[in-house]
Amino acid sequence: MTTAAARYVGARVPRVEDTRLLTGRGTYVDDVTLPGMLHARFVRSPYARAAIRGIDASEALAVPGVRHVFTAADLNPGVREQWHTSVGPQGPETPRPPLAEGEVRFVGDPVALVVAETLAIAHDAAELVVVDYEPLPPVVDYTTAEHADALVHESHGSNVIGELSGRPLAALQEQLDAAALVVRREDRAARVRARADGGTRHGRRLLAGDGRADDPRRHPVTPRVAHVLRTPARDPRAPRPGDHA
Repeated sequence: MTTAAARYVGARVPRVEDTRLLTGRGTYVDDVTLPGMLHARFVRSPYARAAIRGIDASEALAVPGVRHVFTAADLNPGVREQWHTSVGPQGPETPRPPLAEGEVRFVGDPVALVVAETLAIAHDAAELVVVDYEPLPPVVDYTTAEHADALVHESHGSNVIGELSGRPLAALQEQLDAAALVVRREDRAARVRARADGGTRHGRRLLAGDGRADDPRRHPVTPRVAHVLRTPARDPRAPRPGDHA
């Protein structure tokens, strides 16, 4: 632990943002209006796993104020895939395209992106995008996923993404049998995901395109977004966050 970090361990750290936020002087993304600014809304899957047989965006595109409706065919070819680690496709993981292509694999998987002149129009138009789903057997229990017949990612060949090395339980059986007390317990952690209705786990939004590439408040996700969009890291289209509670 560095000396700077040690100063905060076990200490009461004064908050510096409260006065500004509690007195109505905070700046949130919804408070910012820029010339020509557009708003985006994702259309997300209500299914844990399903094949996408078709997407009809004609009604959404007919709504006044809607500029575009992107699907995987429009958006995915022009961007790089995202990966969990810097190892990229060489690592033991599966790709995460910007929009689901051919199949959705979790509730909330984004299948289309509506861009409109106002957020309200984007929300309404997203409800008009018709996605033809063919439900597939989901894999929802990680304790049985390894032996499930269905594969969430067929190209991966398995539902196991990685394993931690170590001695098998059988190798410790002698010590367990000799122990005065053996405690067995099962811990379950809540899943974190985007909701099918478009909500997310964070009350956050990003504002892109304000042209202030040197703004010190640029979001730390900027380099990653620049990589995905195949733009320079200091591109003025990179996102800048508003305040969030």
